[in-house]
Amino acid sequence: MKALSLLISLYFLVFSAFSSAALIHSVNLNSTDEGMNQIFDKLTFNLNVGEIDPFMGNIAQYEFSENDIGNSIFFNSGESFRVATDFLTNGVDDELSWFLLAPAGGLGSISTESEFLFDGLGNQVDFFGTNISAFELIINNTYFISPGDNLNSDDIWTNYGYDLTLNIHGATAVPEPSTYLLFLIALILTVMVRNNKNRLLR
Repeated sequence: MKALSLLISLYFLVFSAFSSAALIHSVNLNSTDEGMNQIFDKLTFNLNVGEIDPFMGNIAQYEFSENDIGNSIFFNSGESFRVATDFLTNGVDDELSWFLLAPAGGLGSISTESEFLFDGLGNQVDFFGTNISAFELIINNTYFISPGDNLNSDDIWTNYGYDLTLNIHGATAVPEPSTYLLFLIALILTVMVRNNKNRLLR
């Protein structure tokens, strides 16, 4: 009976090793010296993966202002989330774009997954072999000053800055060596329990 209880405990330990989600990667975007020829006090962050044609996945989209400093926003459901996670785990260095949009215009960049996520360093292009459970956008800091530098001398100018962190949460789909060891122990205990049971029946 004790061996059986231990086997059950090991089963749940192994199960939790597969199902538990953790922070697997972080990317920071920041600038403290930006400006545009318009008046605004909020920006919309938009991050997409995959080409527009034939389809793409939206990783995160959120409008933020100074009131959102310190907030964390999670994206973990819907068709766009499913498409985005498929792109980010297919082992292909897909196109990735991010933008910060004001009412008229903005800034951003179009690159690849490996460039955005890993600065193009190493051989990793995405999170192949990983189950992504959520994207988390953190508004660390932002500011808006109007008319700011007023470069056109018409009082239509906004200086702004931003500090954003994108956290990617998930769990590795491929068991680590320690997990294989747990499976082996569970198998040995199963055999022992069966052998003991057979002896009692003789």
